[in-house]
Amino acid sequence: MQFILTLVVIFYGIKRFFYELVPDPLKVNVFFDYLFLWGGISLTGVALCYIILISQRQKIREIEDKLQNHKASTKYFRR
Repeated sequence: MQFILTLVVIFYGIKRFFYELVPDPLKVNVFFDYLFLWGGISLTGVALCYIILISQRQKIREIEDKLQNHKASTKYFRR
């Protein structure tokens, strides 16, 4: 997703400032024609990945806390 976002930014700059210098095969490229669509899809994907990553980090912290509590409790209650 980040690669596609990088391509969108590069192609947007090319289309905005150097469009007359772009070769004809690139001008008819689907990726070049729908920059905002590809940019929106990639931004949505990146945002979704970050949301999932944050959620997973919270779950990992909860599990680590449970493990720490379990280790501490078994250490003191062993016979």
